[in-house]
Amino acid sequence: MKNASNWLKNAILDLNSLLEKERKIGVQILELLLEIETRKAYAELKYDGLYSFCVKELKFSESQAFQRIQAMHALRTNPELKEKIESGSMSVSTVAQVQVMIRQEQAQGAKLSHVEKKNLFNHFDHKTSKEVKEEIHVMRGEKIKCQLVLELDEEAERLWKEFKAHTAHQTRCDHLNAFKVLLKSWMTNSKSQRSDSWSTKLLKRELIKPKLLSRYIPSTIRQQIFARDGHQCTQCHSTYALTIEHIVPFALGGTSEPENLKTLCRSCNQYQGIKVFGQAAMKREVRL
Repeated sequence: MKNASNWLKNAILDLNSLLEKERKIGVQILELLLEIETRKAYAELKYDGLYSFCVKELKFSESQAFQRIQAMHALRTNPELKEKIESGSMSVSTVAQVQVMIRQEQAQGAKLSHVEKKNLFNHFDHKTSKEVKEEIHVMRGEKIKCQLVLELDEEAERLWKEFKAHTAHQTRCDHLNAFKVLLKSWMTNSKSQRSDSWSTKLLKRELIKPKLLSRYIPSTIRQQIFARDGHQCTQCHSTYALTIEHIVPFALGGTSEPENLKTLCRSCNQYQGIKVFGQAAMKREVRL
């Protein structure tokens, strides 16, 4: 009996030692991901973003990739979280949940100072992931009444991924936000249809805007470029978060004529900017 007790004590000591190492390695992973994101280095391997890099190259599950990326963003602006994660007082999952809440608040117009963000993270110190989730819903005045679980066939999965890619800028890659956009779009379209006269007015309004000596690219031209390039990034062939890029940069004298435009995903666009103008000049492109 005594031997069994000693074995258990030793096993607990070994487990605690391993868990401490695991947490430190976890922080190192976040720091490396941050460096890769800052450099947009995944574009060199033809990935359209850090998320796909994590899932396809590093073999993370989708939830693991999402949590680590959110925790990475939190660590960038709150380096003191490194000690909390390493000590075990906050898990990567907890940090990710709080970071998502902060991003949602900012998306709704809230302006949180660094101190306010720091206080939020401190508030959830030593709490379980479940406790954090429940309290966040209370703080936001939300009450989850149901959980929707769908099993998608191949066609539905393809359509859903295409929709999330096209609305990535608007939804900030959040599944719930994407679902809300889909429902609101359906409700709007079911109530009224756009008339020809409205489309004609819009077209005229786009055409009279300056095009030659401006960064502005009319929506008609944008759609023309997207169609010409097959609605995919000309660099990595992604259909996610597509943008229009000047082949000869506007800052270097390039125009907004169609022959000087091409389709790039957001990540490849930023990567090209870093290659041309340098990482320091493109630092403003980094978003929390």
